[in-house]
Amino acid sequence: MRPCTDFLKRHSMIVTATLFGALFFAVQLFFINEYGVSWDEPLHRNWGKIFYLFRRTGDRHFLELMPGHGIHYGPVYYFVNYLLSEKLVSMQMLSFVAANHLLNILTASIAVGFVYALARAVGTKRIAFLSVLFFVFFPPFIAHAHYNPKDIPLMTALLITSFAFIHALKTSSRYSLYVAGFLFGCSIALKVSALLMFPAFACTYFLWLYPQRAKLNLRREFVTVIFGFLAVLAGTILAWPSAWGDLLLIPRSVLFFTHDFWPGKVLFFGQEYSGALLPWYYIPFEYATSMPVLMMLSFFTGLAAFLRLLRRQSVPIPSIFLVLWIFFPLLFSMKPGLVRYDSMRQFFFCLPAIALFAAFGFDALLVRIERHSVHQKKYVIVCLVLLFLSLLHETVILHPFEGSYRNELVRLAVPSAMDHVFQIEYWGSSYQQGMDFLTENAEPNPVICVPTAGILVTWYPWREDFSFECSARSTYVMFFTRYSEAGQYALLPMQPLLTVERMQSELLKIYKVQ
Repeated sequence: MRPCTDFLKRHSMIVTATLFGALFFAVQLFFINEYGVSWDEPLHRNWGKIFYLFRRTGDRHFLELMPGHGIHYGPVYYFVNYLLSEKLVSMQMLSFVAANHLLNILTASIAVGFVYALARAVGTKRIAFLSVLFFVFFPPFIAHAHYNPKDIPLMTALLITSFAFIHALKTSSRYSLYVAGFLFGCSIALKVSALLMFPAFACTYFLWLYPQRAKLNLRREFVTVIFGFLAVLAGTILAWPSAWGDLLLIPRSVLFFTHDFWPGKVLFFGQEYSGALLPWYYIPFEYATSMPVLMMLSFFTGLAAFLRLLRRQSVPIPSIFLVLWIFFPLLFSMKPGLVRYDSMRQFFFCLPAIALFAAFGFDALLVRIERHSVHQKKYVIVCLVLLFLSLLHETVILHPFEGSYRNELVRLAVPSAMDHVFQIEYWGSSYQQGMDFLTENAEPNPVICVPTAGILVTWYPWREDFSFECSARSTYVMFFTRYSEAGQYALLPMQPLLTVERMQSELLKIYKVQ
């Protein structure tokens, strides 16, 4: 018993981080069948299958068949997800949709554990606990933990990279720095937008070196930087096997995403924009309004505390890194002509740092209570309980559509019909509720028109007499309220058979048209 106790004491951070990750995984596994398919999932599964065929045949022509510019993403994650989901379905362990979500939930759970580990590396146990609380109760994260196999893996990879990087700086370990470089390369292979973190890593490293400038061995530092770049390059190439026969694919992919590659429209403040013409503040606004108000206030309090320390010139290097982690990508998101769409999801990788700053801010409130209150312990516990209940409430009211979340301030300003002001349902996960309804209630031999992302409904069970077609034969029309597509059905003379709603706003409609 004593050796076990000693082990737990020595490795308490690892044990606690693992427990947080395992708890999140268990809870999300309980709800796994309540989340639908997102617009990108069939595409990503297709990429995994095509890479599987490429691995079996060695024929690069298969890679050229990847739809949706899939050639510009490293395929390893999608390949593993494809193999895992095929195995789970063949063993009848999970439904087809749930089987495709399991790896993503596991990836998100790993992120939960590393948020605790990172926060513990730069702060107290209470700050680490608060960081996890703000992270897991950021409502869009809960939904995207199920159905976003692009941005959640990227966030997790960059989070692990950042943990290794901070560990390298704290221990002055160049080998840990090379590990961080290799992991950063793997992150780039997942999605080239990981490069937005490069200025944060580079600036932090040179700020860390600056106080040591008088005794620096410049030759040694130059070698360290060169080996660091080689580690990044090695990670990128090894984690991007579809580029092994054409290494120029990597720089071509970086250039591809600097152009207007997305042809869709985005509804923002009641007006439709192309992705490249959205106002510069689109991403910061979407991020801020996706935070519960308590989290947003805590975040800005944490930033204010950072600025006070900065004025006193007593800011720890990890805190500087966390600020750069947030603001370099968000500043880039304001670049004129940059393609923006789908709310804040493409900047999910900033969430761990935002959660940490929210934790710093709320902890500052608790510290003030402890200094000025006689019943400090009681008040601290009350504050923590109220925080938990508030964040839980903000999540529960939208379940299982947390991806459509807008905070209390937005709901106050737009109390109803928010789907006519912002795109709150843009990925189609609500089709699950629509298919359940039609399976139970549709007349025999229905012809169902699904005008937007119709492939999503094929992932759900349906009756043998169902057929899907948009024509004069259609008897039902079902669509989610991505505004531009929904607008063409706004003047239908009949009442919808089903309306899926949250926040007094519509997510999905079904009409019987014959």
